[in-house]
Amino acid sequence: MGLTHLEMKDYQLAEANFRATVKLDKKNAEAWNNLGAAEFIDGAAGNSISAYKRAIKLNKHSAVYHANLATAYFQTKNFGGARKELAEAMKLDPDVFNRKEGTGGMEAPPLLGGARALLL
Repeated sequence: MGLTHLEMKDYQLAEANFRATVKLDKKNAEAWNNLGAAEFIDGAAGNSISAYKRAIKLNKHSAVYHANLATAYFQTKNFGGARKELAEAMKLDPDVFNRKEGTGGMEAPPLLGGARALLL
């Protein structure tokens, strides 16, 4: 439901759905990433950082999570952190920013500049 609300640009409701999901399942890396995406798009880049970090802690091998954290760091002017996370994202998946379509709508992909979230 949260991804549908993101797609409909109802970011606050999307965020509420993702918060409910992570409350029920604190080990759901996709939900933490998606919560971060909803927060970021709704203008709370600083808040999204902790959600992205939690997603990465649960799944260190997701290039999308590292790319999203890099975008949040960039937005909050943490350029060193952004460079580090971008390097990790590109190491994990050199094509992370080139994907146009998804694989079933499971998570929000990298946020390029925070303009919008395209669903995988």
